Amino acid sequence: MRWTLTCVWMIAALSVVAEEWPVDPLSRTAIARNQETFARLKPCALQMTWKRGDSEPATAILKYKGTWVFADWERPQRTGVPRPPLGSRIRAVLNDAYFVFAPGDSSPLAYQYESDGGSKSTATIANWTSTHLPPNPLMFSFGIGRQTLPEAMEVYRQAYACVAEVVIDDAGRNVVRMTIYPKTDSGPSDARWVFDFDPARGYAITRVASGSQPNFFVETQVELQAGEYPSAWLPRHISRRVYAHDEPRPSDSEDFDIRILPDADLSDAAFRATALDLRPNQMLARMPPNGAPGSSVFLIDGVWVRDLFLGRPGQTPGTAPKVAAVGPQWPAILAAAVFVAAVTIVLALKRAQRRQ
Repeated sequence: MRWTLTCVWMIAALSVVAEEWPVDPLSRTAIARNQETFARLKPCALQMTWKRGDSEPATAILKYKGTWVFADWERPQRTGVPRPPLGSRIRAVLNDAYFVFAPGDSSPLAYQYESDGGSKSTATIANWTSTHLPPNPLMFSFGIGRQTLPEAMEVYRQAYACVAEVVIDDAGRNVVRMTIYPKTDSGPSDARWVFDFDPARGYAITRVASGSQPNFFVETQVELQAGEYPSAWLPRHISRRVYAHDEPRPSDSEDFDIRILPDADLSDAAFRATALDLRPNQMLARMPPNGAPGSSVFLIDGVWVRDLFLGRPGQTPGTAPKVAAVGPQWPAILAAAVFVAAVTIVLALKRAQRRQ
């Protein structure tokens, strides 16, 4: 009985320790204050100018409302590289019900991937958002670019230790510098990630370096601006530099300039498929959460029609369409017929190859 009670106590103690990562109290304080500032951010609209290396600058209009996102953006195009056939513009909306996007300026189709909260639909939507949404500038001050700070810390806790101290950065500001290093190595001198938090501005992140000291291979600097509400801070300029083979000059670079748009529409309607403003005759392909082949439906001229491509008709929704009528029906029907014919030809060629 005593041994059983001892084991229960040890398991409980270990679980408490596991929950308190990082163990270093200053690191925990910096992370907690950073996320408190993030939670104070209200829905916002931003204009982001994005330049990568020698690419032409691209502009994005971004709206954020909790986990909801609206993006009207272009991928930066390298100088001398021809633009994609359908154009580089992407319009997309992410909300709790679906992720919908229209690729390019000339695509006859837009795609809506629906969510039921399950693992399959969540993974599908995460895959599409990773390629069809631009970098979230907020995540450079409250995360590591593509992940929130808590998500990153959850990964680090498995094999890394963490310690923080107050230092003066290159700009002369007092910052909390958090160093993350492997548990099995000598200590903070073998840093793999370094985060600078600015206590004077809500512990927003102003610098992240990753790699191995003294020559980090990726370094991100963030200049902040005051938000529309008290104690809220947003990035104003983000500078990201990539280094290779201990070279002093960066091998690649990204720069983001962010401007707050104070009078933008941030109602719920701004985060719906209708906000994409689909062109007349542009079809919307609706993919259900289970992703079953042949179960998708298409919105043509404001009417949902069944999937004819794979031979198994999907279930036609009984509800009103999520996007309004989109123009005369014959051009859209002809476009669909051409698409079906192309798929039929490809399948016939594959069958012929198998017979040979």
